[in-house]
Amino acid sequence: MYNGNGRPLSKKKQVQVMIALTILAWATQTLRHQWGFGADVPLVTPDRIAESKSTLHDAGIKMATAIAALNSAATGFRALSTQIDVIANNLSNAETTAFKGSRVNFEDLMYQSLKQPGATTEAGDASPSRIFVGFGTQISNTRLDLTQGRPDQTNRDEDVAIQGTGFFRVKALSTLGDGTAYTRNGNFFTNNNSELVVGSGDGYRLDPSIRLPHATTNIQITQDGVITATVAGKTAPTKVGTLELSTFVNPQGLSALGGGFYQETHCSGPPVTGTPGQNGMGQILQDYLEESNVDPVKELVMLIKPSDPSN
Repeated sequence: MYNGNGRPLSKKKQVQVMIALTILAWATQTLRHQWGFGADVPLVTPDRIAESKSTLHDAGIKMATAIAALNSAATGFRALSTQIDVIANNLSNAETTAFKGSRVNFEDLMYQSLKQPGATTEAGDASPSRIFVGFGTQISNTRLDLTQGRPDQTNRDEDVAIQGTGFFRVKALSTLGDGTAYTRNGNFFTNNNSELVVGSGDGYRLDPSIRLPHATTNIQITQDGVITATVAGKTAPTKVGTLELSTFVNPQGLSALGGGFYQETHCSGPPVTGTPGQNGMGQILQDYLEESNVDPVKELVMLIKPSDPSN
């Protein structure tokens, strides 16, 4: 469908147009059959007026019922449209480092009670069943899939993956909440101050900051996050810092910032920071990056299901 300027209508506008056209077609058909529009106009008599009032009343009830049904159907269209958007976003990030996919959950809307269970029947018995008519569906939430992505070996000393639970804490922009964000992306680089920064977005640096001295070689990162390196002018390895991890009571409550970064919210609870490999924290894998946990085949199947008439 296209608008007056020849531009394609959005998916939402197309659904609204289809609903409006359906209502218009139904109303036109009803007027033609019930009132005789399009045929010869009959004489106006008291009987005809009474008949017209009755017909108008019945038509009004049918119209209201049809509109309610169309509104219920429209809620389904809107919910499925949102589900398709979420699936498409998952698919587009199937190769994004440490990306976590999302799943859409639905819930039904309110109901109109036409008969309550236990109501007295004509025989004087209690009815064992009920008649409830629902008014459609809506999205209840989008759940973050926090399952572990597959470790991908990169053979790069500054690349690390978290094997288990936990996030790296970084200093984000001061305009973003309290200026602190969390990520599982361990694709680290060094900035002009020799600080380790995440190689995505605006290059947020680790918090607390870790500096690699100039001309550092033979970088080693243990499973508990201790970083050692050979500094120019020395032969023995030198400890240059320790990676820390943060966990949350309810990671589903984190706010997504994009770029693989999340922020603490009231629902997520405060972060619990600790040493990798201790107190339930994940371990550090050097020379690896965590892949996206999106399964493209599964997502494609989910994308087909809403448009499959056999479902």
